[in-house]
Amino acid sequence: MLLVNLMMMLFLRVPSHLPTSSRVSSLRLFSSTSPPSSSSSSSTPSPPLEGPTIMPLNDKTLPTLLSRLHSDSLIALPTETVYGLASPLTAAGVAKVYAMKRRPASNPLILHFADASSALLYASTSGPQSETVSTLASAFWPGPLTLILPLNPSLVPPYVTGGSSLLSNPTVGLRVPSHPTCSSLLSSYGLPVAMPSANVYNHVSPTEPGHVVGEFPGEDLAVVDGEGGGVESTIVRVEDDGGCLVLRPGVIEVEDIRGLGLEA
Repeated sequence: MLLVNLMMMLFLRVPSHLPTSSRVSSLRLFSSTSPPSSSSSSSTPSPPLEGPTIMPLNDKTLPTLLSRLHSDSLIALPTETVYGLASPLTAAGVAKVYAMKRRPASNPLILHFADASSALLYASTSGPQSETVSTLASAFWPGPLTLILPLNPSLVPPYVTGGSSLLSNPTVGLRVPSHPTCSSLLSSYGLPVAMPSANVYNHVSPTEPGHVVGEFPGEDLAVVDGEGGGVESTIVRVEDDGGCLVLRPGVIEVEDIRGLGLEA
């Protein structure tokens, strides 16, 4: 895995004016091994788009959007916070996210799920930590809360962790969005996606489809029509003793967490 991260660092030095397809193919970043939950579908891959293309989510476009995920292509999704750049949990899909965003390899990706029970399968918690997670999930999921938890190594691929998998206590970020469009697509897909904000690294996070189009000219990207809420999700790390550490303030405030009787 150390070799993977070193190669990713090299990848990010490839000139940014190149399209994502060229930057991805210029280096073999990841092994072809994917977690069992991210196996590809036998559906026919959708042809690449000549640039970011806005489309609604409906019965006509759903097969195309699902086909893109099953063939390691990216889609941009509205959430109740900001637009996200979604990929399947495959090495090829995740590499495209890092390339398109020009994102440092040390920055992990948050995994998004259709429901809390699916999300918590990707964590490994026990005791007071599990009790706190259950309380937070019941109160704020679906919603703008990202939980940082010890990861389940049998389900979380190392290439989404930003190097955390090399540590003695590796973690993963989990979220269950409440935006109806995002939730509907995730439910139809049936698998989690890796999804940071849909913008070039260090640019302002987008809340409208037109913003996403402007960020990624010429890229093979399907942009699902919708609107984000404008405020980032609150990121909370749950400690072994059940305490909460707010790593990034957001829609959910510290007082909301303390109101549940939790230490924060």
